[in-house]
Amino acid sequence: MPDPDVTSAEFRQDIRGGLPEGTVLGTYELKSIIGKGAFGITYHARDLTLGRDVAIKEYLPTSLALREGRRSVMPISTDHAEQFAWGRERFIEEARTLTRLEGTPAIVRAYDFMEANGTAYMVM
Repeated sequence: MPDPDVTSAEFRQDIRGGLPEGTVLGTYELKSIIGKGAFGITYHARDLTLGRDVAIKEYLPTSLALREGRRSVMPISTDHAEQFAWGRERFIEEARTLTRLEGTPAIVRAYDFMEANGTAYMVM
């Protein structure tokens, strides 16, 4: 795993399967990849409406799905489609809950969530 202080193209090249820099999701423009885990990718983005930086988590569990082409996320097989859809719904429910917990101590602030590209995104 690269040094977390490295925010250059060298770090981004080490993470495959992410959306390209400059991709627009709703009113957010992706600037770079922050990290990747078993359940998805986290991006640094810019809110084009409010002019602020945000983090966007993409639901992309590598054991269930993959990116097809430059944007679309698809279950890796028809056998995994139901489990992928179930997980995506839980991800959206978590985002919904977090958006309602504004101001709660020790809880990450979620501003927005959306579905696009066959998957879901949480804006924090």
